[in-house]
Order: sequence, then C-alpha cells, then structure tokens
Amino acid sequence: MFNSLPNRSERSYLKSVFKQYPLESILWGLWQFKDELNSIEIAYTTTIAIEFSKPGQYCHIIKPLDKSILLKLVNLATNFCLNNGESGEKFSRETNDIFYKIFNLMANQLSVSYRSHGDYSRALLLYEIIPNEIENNKFEHSLSEEFIKDKGYSINEYLQVCFLTLAAIHGSGKFADDYLEKALTVTQSPSFETMNKILFDISASAVHYRRERKRLNTLDSFKYQPILMYPLIKPWSHIPMNTKGKRYLSPLPNLIAHKAHMGIYHHFLSKYKTKFTRFFGKEIFERYVCRALECCCHKDEIKDEDTIKTDYKIPEGVKIPDFLFIKDNRGIIVECKAAILPLGVYTKGSMIDFKTTVNKIYKGVCQTASFEQHALNNSLYNVKEWICLIITYEPLWGVNSGILSEILITDFKDEDEALKFRDGFDKVLILSVSQLDIIQTHTSETNSLYSILKKIKSGDFNDVINNLVDKTGRTFKDSYLAEYTEQITNSLVPETNVRKQAKLL
Repeated sequence: MFNSLPNRSERSYLKSVFKQYPLESILWGLWQFKDELNSIEIAYTTTIAIEFSKPGQYCHIIKPLDKSILLKLVNLATNFCLNNGESGEKFSRETNDIFYKIFNLMANQLSVSYRSHGDYSRALLLYEIIPNEIENNKFEHSLSEEFIKDKGYSINEYLQVCFLTLAAIHGSGKFADDYLEKALTVTQSPSFETMNKILFDISASAVHYRRERKRLNTLDSFKYQPILMYPLIKPWSHIPMNTKGKRYLSPLPNLIAHKAHMGIYHHFLSKYKTKFTRFFGKEIFERYVCRALECCCHKDEIKDEDTIKTDYKIPEGVKIPDFLFIKDNRGIIVECKAAILPLGVYTKGSMIDFKTTVNKIYKGVCQTASFEQHALNNSLYNVKEWICLIITYEPLWGVNSGILSEILITDFKDEDEALKFRDGFDKVLILSVSQLDIIQTHTSETNSLYSILKKIKSGDFNDVINNLVDKTGRTFKDSYLAEYTEQITNSLVPETNVRKQAKLL
C-alpha cells in the first residue's frame, strides 16, 4: 500500500497518475484481473478512473495495461477512497462511533460484493409470472403493462437484454453495438432500438457517472459509487444514444444480474411507494416463498395462515405466521418480510434508511417468538421443536451479525424493547429468499430443510452450503429456478438455433 498524502496533495497526485492511462484500458484491466482483486478495490478504482482518466474514443482498440501498473492504480485508488471525505452521517451515540464507521465501510463494500444466484428466474417469477396469476382487483395496475408504458419495453425484453449483456461481458469483458447487431441474426432478441434503449437505462457514460457520484455524495466523497445503479460503463465523454459503435465495459459483471432483478423492484417502488411494497409483500413475495418451500417438501407439510386459523383458535395478540413447515414432531415457523436495504444505505451509508429495515425485522422477531411460545404451550400440531425463520427479500448484512446487531438493538430501541428484541433475536434465523433458493437445491428426504437450517443456525451459511455441494454434487441446474432461466434462454434461442448461438458467445 502507498502512504497516504494530505488530501489535496493526494488528489492532485492521483489525478496526475491516472490521466496517463486511457479509461478503457483501466476498466478492461480491472475485468481481466477481477479474480485477483477485491470487489471494493475494483469499484473504487473504477470511480477514480472515471473521475481522473481521459475518456477514449469508442472506435479505438483497447490497449491492455501491464499488470504491475494496474495494481499500482488499484492501491492508489483504494487508499484514497478509504481516507477521503466524511465517513457518513452523524449518529445518536458517541460510544458507537466505531460501529458506524465499520457500518459505512460495509455499506459500500458489500453493495458491490454481489454473488448472483437465480436472479433472472426470480425476476421473471416475481414480476411477470406470479403477478399474472393474481386477481386483477388486488392491485389497481398491471405491473407488466405499467412497465411497458413507463419504459417502452417489456419486462421479458429487459431480462433478455440483461442476460445477453452478462453473457457478452463474461466472455470478453467488453462488447460494442456490433454484438447487438450480431445477436439479432442468431437469436430472437428484441430489436436493435429496444436493446439500445435498455442498455441506455443500465449504463452510464463517464460524464453521467461523475454527475451521479456528486449527486449521491454532497461532500464529494469517493466512498460510494453509482456502479450499483449503472453496472455498464461507456468509457467516453458523450455519444448520442442512437449512434452505433458504442462500447460497453463492466468491471463487476455480477452487478448486471443484480440490476436485472432489483432494477424492476426499484422502478415500481419509486413510482408507487408504499402502495407497491404492501402489494408486493403480501401478494407476490409470500407466493414466491410458498413456491420455494413447496420445492423443499419431501414428505413435509405446509400450513398457510388460513389453514392454521381453521385448525386452531389463536388468541388475539399472537400473530399467525405466514407458513408452518412440519414433519413429524419438528417444525419451522416462517414469517415473510419483503425487506430490502434501501438504496440510501448503499449509496451514502444512510443509517436512517437502515433503521426502517431493522424495524421490519424487529416486528418479525417478536411475531415468531410469540407464536413459538404459544405453539409449545399448546402442543400445536404435536410439534416439540420449532425453528423460527424470517425470509427477507435481500440479504440483510449487519442484522445477522451478533456484534453489530447488539449495537443496533441498543441504539435503536428503548430498554424494554431492546430486551424483548434480544431474547427473540437469539432464537430466530434470518435468511434472504436467494439463500432459501440455494438451500432448496440440496433438500431431499435425507437432507431436510429443517436439518439444514439447524446446521446454519449453529454454524456459517457458506460453510454449510459448501459442505452440501460436496456431498450432493448439485448445482443451479438442479434448482427449481433452472426451468425459468431456460424460459428466458429458449425465448432468445429456439432449439433449432442453438448452434448459431454458440457462434455468438
């Protein structure tokens, strides 16, 4: 690592170094060596390169950077970003300052350290298939029709283009408009104009990227980057949207899958606010979780809220969970909370935004704890052992950490609430729906959902999954989500056209 210089001197030095190298060369180099770099190092270097390097001309061939030069640039950019600007918002307790500094570091690091699992399938189910199964009177608008009206293209077209984009980036780290033109000859992809419009929405030119960074960071800090919103970079100053010959690069390809999935959610959230989140949580998200649970069933039983009401008289004050997952005398209490980390957490480390998510989890913890106590006292379904499981929409890092959650509980809740939350929190398991989908791949009669959750509760999620992969040999193609990814690929490439598709990729 390079020694830190005073901020102004360091900024001037950084600019003098980065402007020696073309922006395209740096971004492509980051992709080439992505397996040797941390995601946050790539994100920081991307932002600094866009700020200080000279944008190239889109018609030029990219000149590769020597690895030693690239690593020097990465070290300079990472040191500068970690030391530059304010650490984030001011919070209520001085004793927790160190936690909030860690939180802000986590906020911008984990936002770009994204691992994709079934994003395209999940998006297709959540925003196309399941909404079309719901009665029209549940929500005043058709999500599919509203998306077309707002964007000028369909959800299916959006997912298809994101899928093609990710394939191109994984293959060579870059692509230009001629890739789209070639795609039209070998796939049933949307028109060039439609693909161009979609890419315009998920990409940013150097000028646009700089403008967005400054909008997100009023103190001109480099700690947070717009790359989560714009995973594709057009490395030049400006070029009209409909001009052919544009080049796209993506140093962090997995963020394309994240954008494909979460971009739809944030579109409807910004348009309909809480009206959408209520509908999404109760009508769409619960149905999705139910599908995932059904695919985890191996002689297990699922009881939904209405069935539980029919089977037992539950007293007022005890919230009936969304689902019970039962086999013999063991069961899982499942509560769905379609919670996400608001963009403000990712883009500026907003603790106020984070608190809204913590409050949703607090509610779920109290609800599952109360029902578990009632179920044990009254021998509901003859179950003697329960696991309390909260399923969230996104992974909620920080909430799952014992040390961090302890500070959050103390800082966000009064004394009585904190005691109640802490007691329930120790018993509950919080997983994202993508984690549930990963688990589903490995469930069987010998590897029940209950037994896997038990191991995760006492261990580490990644360790448990890695052991299951070694044991079962199963991959994403064994997941129930695989058929929905096939729907996207088959809509692009009919079976008779598979050989031509191979030439494209």
